[in-house]
Amino acid sequence: MTSVTFLLKDDPFAVDAGDTRISRLLMEIAADAFEVRAIALSRDGASAGDDPLPMTRVPSPRRGPIRALLKNLTHPRRSILHSYFRIPELVSAVRDDTSDTVVAEHTYMAEPALAAGLPSEARKLLINTHALQSSVFEQRRFPPLRSIEARRTWRDELRCVRGATSTACLGQDDLGRLEAAGVQRLRRLDLLLPPAESPADPERPRALFFGGRYRWPPNQYALEKLFELWPGIEKAVPGAELVVAGRPASGERSVDLPGVRIVGYVDDLDGLLARSSVLLAPVPIGGGVRVKVLDAARHGLPVVGSQQAIGTIGEYLPVQPAFSDSEFSARAVALLSSRDRVRQTGERLYEVNRGLWDSGFVHEQVTDWIGRS
Repeated sequence: MTSVTFLLKDDPFAVDAGDTRISRLLMEIAADAFEVRAIALSRDGASAGDDPLPMTRVPSPRRGPIRALLKNLTHPRRSILHSYFRIPELVSAVRDDTSDTVVAEHTYMAEPALAAGLPSEARKLLINTHALQSSVFEQRRFPPLRSIEARRTWRDELRCVRGATSTACLGQDDLGRLEAAGVQRLRRLDLLLPPAESPADPERPRALFFGGRYRWPPNQYALEKLFELWPGIEKAVPGAELVVAGRPASGERSVDLPGVRIVGYVDDLDGLLARSSVLLAPVPIGGGVRVKVLDAARHGLPVVGSQQAIGTIGEYLPVQPAFSDSEFSARAVALLSSRDRVRQTGERLYEVNRGLWDSGFVHEQVTDWIGRS
């Protein structure tokens, strides 16, 4: 049986974030067809003892902008992000690994694999980009960092994907950008999450926004846009509520808007999704998988999102983007003002998601990419 090792920046069974959720999904699917294990950076490097898959944990160096800048001095031609993940202990772990295929989860996680001599005649190196970080850097608020690091990160991303056996993108925007740069051996993975037990059943007109806003510019900008649009939406639907969930950014300003309730991190996100009427996602930048939208789909929660928020998901799920602020607000108002419309829209989304999942839509893509690359 083909053996596959996933290479991750965080412990997939200890960190609950959008990218680790996708990594867990890919590993669980791959384990149905291959012998799967993982190498992951971990805060203490200790094993939990009851991991669902074999794990090698490498102690993660302390992270922070100053440490990253200092480390970058030893590799001045590389971006700060990519030089940081050339961790010697991680390189050694990959070199000692004997699997047939290594899957780097994020382009920068290919750095230790490349340093370990992959790909080779005996071992393949695959990259799952998640989201090209050069695009994210272009959204940073600090102009010098934005301009310099976006260029250097893009150069490193191209070097990594050109050196890999195959690269998967979780959306057409990243794939198109790499194709335009002349990169070959690319695949697009269209992902779903397994369906919840039943569709969402809102208890009141409740809009939801969720995501860790710290260190992630797309979420920061999306929330600012939502706060700009919300007063008009709430005025059209008196009594409507906007719940904002997720870890706030440090020093984030307080918000005093009608109907807005900021709850911070929630342990039961599934419960919150199941009790909401609509997910609002005016995300300003594309790239990668849209975990928020996939979470909503598995719960049958209607989505009002920008074109960047929906991406290619609209090609296989019944979610369509709003192309202007006025269209976004009108669709949000239409859903929040009609429980029947919410139920009908949500049930259709839930059933399409469930049907595709049960048909093996995701499983076939993942196993074909890993097995045939």
